[in-house]
Amino acid sequence: MFYINAAAVAAQLHKAKKIAQRVMLASSNAGVLAFRAGQSAAGFGALTSFISELAKKTVKMSDEINTIAIDISKLSTYSLSTQSASEKMHWVMKNAERSSHNSAHIESLVKPMMQVDALLEEQEMAIAAKVRQLSEQLSEMKKELSSAKIIGTMSLMESTQAESQHRAALADNAKNIVDAATEIEQHVDTSLALMKAALLAQKSNNTGI
Repeated sequence: MFYINAAAVAAQLHKAKKIAQRVMLASSNAGVLAFRAGQSAAGFGALTSFISELAKKTVKMSDEINTIAIDISKLSTYSLSTQSASEKMHWVMKNAERSSHNSAHIESLVKPMMQVDALLEEQEMAIAAKVRQLSEQLSEMKKELSSAKIIGTMSLMESTQAESQHRAALADNAKNIVDAATEIEQHVDTSLALMKAALLAQKSNNTGI
């Protein structure tokens, strides 16, 4: 579950990164428009600078989160192999216990089985830690996107203060920024839901539900 969902998160964040890169370009264009509009669009120009910085931060966070998602996928692969080995050893142990002639064989299995079980627990703890880290990063990105949407909306309001020949272009640019931030937020929400689903599935599996 973690392997599949982490891969899905990586795909979602790749899309988010591409949109954030478009926002960086849009905010740069908006800055040029604001410069051309002059003093009447001074407030708009200042706001687009903030948007540009937020977009850069989003790109950086997307890369960081993607790295965590890849780590989760790798750890999940190792964990699946360890779990398979653990299940086989427990099966052999259970069958060996049924025969009184296999006491020596049972003793030889105890230590390696305990080592495999300990490794599995260690891997599961490592995955859980990575999942928490990924969820925290996604939540932080969501906060940044909320700020971007607010600033984009403020930019839309500021565009009305510009001279008439520049208003439409500035307003359109501000709307594109808000729309892009909303689209990125949807990818982040999907990613958070994927991780939540994986955690719930793991909890159900561990409790035998």
